[in-house]
Amino acid sequence: MQLLKDRIRKDGIIKQGNVLKVDSFLNHQMDIELFQEIGKEFKKRFAGEEINKILTIEASGIGIACVVAQEFGVPVLFAKKSKTKNISGEVYTSKVESFTHGRIYDIIVSKDFLGEGDKVLSSKYRLDLAEQCDIEEEVFRLSSKDRSKLTIENLPQTIGARNEKQLKRMKIRNHLVSLGFNQIQSYTLVSAKMDRELRVFDDEESYKIANPMTGDHEYVRSDLLSSMMSVIEYNLFRKNENLKLFEISSVERKGGNRQYLSIAFVNNVLDRGMLVSHKADFFDIKGVVISLFNLLGIDDKRYTLVRSNCPSFHPYRSADIMIGKKKVATFGELHPSLKKDNIAIAEINLTDLYEIKTSKLKCVPLSSLQPLRRDLAFNLLDDVYASDIIREIKKAGGQYVKDVFVFDEFIKDNKRSLAFAIYFKKEDKSFTDAEINSLLNTIILNVTHKLKVELKSL
Repeated sequence: MQLLKDRIRKDGIIKQGNVLKVDSFLNHQMDIELFQEIGKEFKKRFAGEEINKILTIEASGIGIACVVAQEFGVPVLFAKKSKTKNISGEVYTSKVESFTHGRIYDIIVSKDFLGEGDKVLSSKYRLDLAEQCDIEEEVFRLSSKDRSKLTIENLPQTIGARNEKQLKRMKIRNHLVSLGFNQIQSYTLVSAKMDRELRVFDDEESYKIANPMTGDHEYVRSDLLSSMMSVIEYNLFRKNENLKLFEISSVERKGGNRQYLSIAFVNNVLDRGMLVSHKADFFDIKGVVISLFNLLGIDDKRYTLVRSNCPSFHPYRSADIMIGKKKVATFGELHPSLKKDNIAIAEINLTDLYEIKTSKLKCVPLSSLQPLRRDLAFNLLDDVYASDIIREIKKAGGQYVKDVFVFDEFIKDNKRSLAFAIYFKKEDKSFTDAEINSLLNTIILNVTHKLKVELKSL
């Protein structure tokens, strides 16, 4: 029908995905005069047929069907997309797929209104004409492609570049590759056993597949570490014994989609090329995790390290990284009951790290002044850790404390003491003896008062 084709060329809009928008005259706002001409065309084409009913489907087809039925002088019957209380008795059913809604409907027609003797006007070659997109498809199919103007005028325009999260993910990947790690990809679907073991961030229930192919692919994983361990076991069985692996992947959870990073050292870590090596331990994995935080511009003052309470990790060789009250990472050596080989492993919630606002990297000129070192030692109680003392030293020393680390440990008669190296620095001038002694006294008072520890003479 040329009138309909001309109207589509005039007022139709091609949207993204080759969708033809005709709601200005066909299925949202309806041009009744156009419908009347369409009805006449149907009457003309099926004039010789004995038709006593017009059949369509809700909702877009009802308007045209009513006008066509007026030309034929017969009633309109439309299929419903859901069964209501008003429909009782036997019904005809079929399935149709909605392109615009992205779902499959079970359509229903009551047998009270459609019987064996009825002669229905319906498409003989397209039984799935259910809504606007089906009509649009027929228009394109029956029209010459040369007569359709292709344009991107009404399509959304996007900038061809990675967004901020994609750039951060790429930086993380490149950094780990530069450190000698190999990237892996593992299955999203896991067994019930894998789903429950090595949980780090919470213990919420995972999605269960309604009809899994096998028992090994029954759940959508909520963590990456069980998959990492599966890859490690696969390689160890094939005598690939010294491994450095990582995986960046999204996990679907009932609380929403999250992007996690898992990292693993297995057995020996090579130093100075391949000349020497040592067993992978807590400090190897800690160094990699902290380097990633530095890479993302997250200062060490914004997070704290606490002993991990995850039962899958070694109780004295593992830690959680907390930002406020939220755990964003866990790392350390696996619990001895879970491993035969030396394995240090970590998992980081990248989604939470991406949301942390960081300032741009600032460059300052190198100072001609060298930092000043002073050493302090403290006798520790059982519930006081090195990280607690380092935190209090930095808090008391303020901007002048540039670095603090443990350089010695002494144990005698079940009493433990730690020695700390503290580096002080001013940017404009050197410290006087009075200034440095005042800082040391402030630090000693703060640490001994807050943590109830004793100063030990060096």
